[in-house]
Amino acid sequence: MGIDQGGTKTDAVIMDYEGNILSKGQSGGACYIYDGMEKAMQKIRESSDNALTEAKILPGDIDVIVSCMTGADWDFEYVLLTKKLQELFPGKKILVQNDCIAGLRGGTDALQCGIIVMGTGGNIALRNKSGGQFIYGYYLPHEYQGAGALGNKGFNAVMEAFIGLTGPTSLTERILEYTGETNPEELLIKTTMGKLKTDYKNLSPFVFEEAEKGDAISKKLIEDFAGYLTRCVITCAQRLNIDLNDFELVLSGGMFKSSGYLMSDRLKKNFINYPKIKITDGRYEPVVGAGLLGLDLFYGRRLPGPVILKIEQGCKKFNLIRSI
Repeated sequence: MGIDQGGTKTDAVIMDYEGNILSKGQSGGACYIYDGMEKAMQKIRESSDNALTEAKILPGDIDVIVSCMTGADWDFEYVLLTKKLQELFPGKKILVQNDCIAGLRGGTDALQCGIIVMGTGGNIALRNKSGGQFIYGYYLPHEYQGAGALGNKGFNAVMEAFIGLTGPTSLTERILEYTGETNPEELLIKTTMGKLKTDYKNLSPFVFEEAEKGDAISKKLIEDFAGYLTRCVITCAQRLNIDLNDFELVLSGGMFKSSGYLMSDRLKKNFINYPKIKITDGRYEPVVGAGLLGLDLFYGRRLPGPVILKIEQGCKKFNLIRSI
């Protein structure tokens, strides 16, 4: 059983050793740090029960459970979460990973690979050929964690333009229209006083759209954002002795689906010094990656061709192929 738990939802899939996907289950999301351990385990129980019911099998039929979870960032957390899952699933072999590792495994079967996840939040992880890995987690500054961070940068750019720190930006009109305010000062006053709560992730698409139209400030925001992510990948590759000319980088999350001046386009330009690097979009939903990590424990990191074929067929059947 593969489990992918994020703040929005908890998914579960059941696979057999031949690669057949027998079922999928889902429940609400949770992060044990913010929502509490009891709720996180409850949501895992609900999604796994749904998967077991759909597959018409009993808990005793499951050998291995791989749970990829938001909030699993430090070594001591893996130990804690493994213990809690063993209480939930007695007698099973348990593997706990950060949720971005599920996205990575669902995105590629390359032995040397990495992932940049940029959804509402964000993360970066790399793995080398010997299985060593590094996950940025809390090392990735808040101002570079996903759509919320980029939207916040767009908000700040409007304020900087208003007081003359930068040139004008067409983001001003877009953000004022979205918030219903008449000028940036009124928007800032209401925001700082708590009278208006702006969900910054909803401002992120404006940055891409205005960049596409030629707004210099919006373009610069994306270039700077992509530049920092690039530095993170290159630095981590050096840390893990990875040759980026023998490497696959998976891009996952809504920020890489935005129209216009794409973040992925900017990233690809930034890796021009590594002509053999492969940059791709993730193929499968992260929960499939969690299941594949379980199969890796049985086969190693190279699955047999017939197993891969059946996984592909199952993902089509259960709508587990990511829409790009």
